[in-house]
Amino acid sequence: MLKIGQRVIVRSNEDEPLLIGKIVGFDDFGGKSASSFPIVEHEGDGTHYVVMGIVRLWSKETEEFLQQFTPQEQWDLLKEEGQ
Repeated sequence: MLKIGQRVIVRSNEDEPLLIGKIVGFDDFGGKSASSFPIVEHEGDGTHYVVMGIVRLWSKETEEFLQQFTPQEQWDLLKEEGQ
């Protein structure tokens, strides 16, 4: 279970770099959603993102492993892992 303060890796299904950040909260869109989505603060620029993509706990090994793949390959690997 994800918790506030945890460092995470975020993979969206867009063609963009991995996002590394920290969970700063959760959003259920004012009760309109059955799920709560993590809000992640990007380490690089401090921007907050409500994440609907894949979120995994950060580790140096995982980040380095994923960096060798394209964004689509990263998505596919992490999606498979979560099933």
